[in-house]
Amino acid sequence: MEHTFRCNVLKCRRELVGQALVTICSHIFCADCARRQGLYPGSESSKRCPACGTELRKPDDIVLATLSLGEEYKTSVLSGLSPHVIMECVGRGLSFWAYQMIQEEQASPISVSQALATDLSSQCVPAISGQVSHGKAPGAEPTIPENS
Repeated sequence: MEHTFRCNVLKCRRELVGQALVTICSHIFCADCARRQGLYPGSESSKRCPACGTELRKPDDIVLATLSLGEEYKTSVLSGLSPHVIMECVGRGLSFWAYQMIQEEQASPISVSQALATDLSSQCVPAISGQVSHGKAPGAEPTIPENS
């Protein structure tokens, strides 16, 4: 299963497909939020990252990223580069991905809590059901049958 990124504007959090704007400070935005914030090239206002406030002065501080790459592009994009440069690109890409996973977790603590609760529930309910079906109340002390 492939992971999809979400817009880093907290009020948006739209799942990103196709293209998105990525900043030097490792944030990613949908086209609508980027437009509203004046992040597209040609915008006259000074640019700041909507997520962290970092000033984005240089042209490469904000790039339009294509999120689904064709096989031909994947084949050729790193061709001709040294293994050192390729590994540096891989490392930076993985760092971005890891940072986004942390952002995702922080942006949706409820979904993380729900996932943990569901996991605990799936482990506890069968155990409790087994005790109840055998005539035991959960947490009850075992009883010793009396001699008649």
